[in-house]
Amino acid sequence: MGLKVEMELKREMGEADECRDFDNVLQKPLAKENTKPVEIKLHTQQRAVKRAIFNYSVATKLYLMEQQKKQVEKLQKLAQVNRMTLNVYRFLYKLAQVAEGI
Repeated sequence: MGLKVEMELKREMGEADECRDFDNVLQKPLAKENTKPVEIKLHTQQRAVKRAIFNYSVATKLYLMEQQKKQVEKLQKLAQVNRMTLNVYRFLYKLAQVAEGI
């Protein structure tokens, strides 16, 4: 006999209590409570953060190297001007000595 037929027969025979219990068994279980979403940190996110830090450090290093290079060039130019000025003074001093000897 089929399941529905058995339930019908039990209802007709007055076994209503057993039928109710049997109906409860056939019901679907209640839906589970929703779980809270977990924030997943993917490897790509971690890699992107590390890459951004690396890019920043490289850019900072290049900037500092460029600033140092400009400073060295400025000092070299200043030293060259000082050498030229000193040579001019030496020339004028010798010229003055020659003029005195005349």
